[in-house]
Amino acid sequence: MNKNWQLLIQLQELTLLRKGMGLVSPAAPEESLDNVDQRLNKVRLKLPGLLLAQFDKLMRQYPDAIAVLSGQTCSSCHQEISPRLASQIENSREPLRCEHCDRFLIPKERVPDYVTLA
Repeated sequence: MNKNWQLLIQLQELTLLRKGMGLVSPAAPEESLDNVDQRLNKVRLKLPGLLLAQFDKLMRQYPDAIAVLSGQTCSSCHQEISPRLASQIENSREPLRCEHCDRFLIPKERVPDYVTLA
């Protein structure tokens, strides 16, 4: 998996963790808000500017910025994408986006075992 994909997945995981931490305040959090914020900033600095801007825009629109491509179907908007785009996504090392909802699409086969994307 390419570095930008790894960084996008990390960024989404940390962003969702941070949002969840903002909703509840457990007595003894496993991880402090400051620690998560520091990790978020480190990942954000490693991403190219355009990818980061696209990610931020998607996270303002949706609860997640990354969707799984299963066959030719986006797991988030449940729309079928064109065969041409599906082929490009399968063969590309760079993140490409759904032509319907605009989320980043990762082929099901490339999703790391430790990740649980919707």
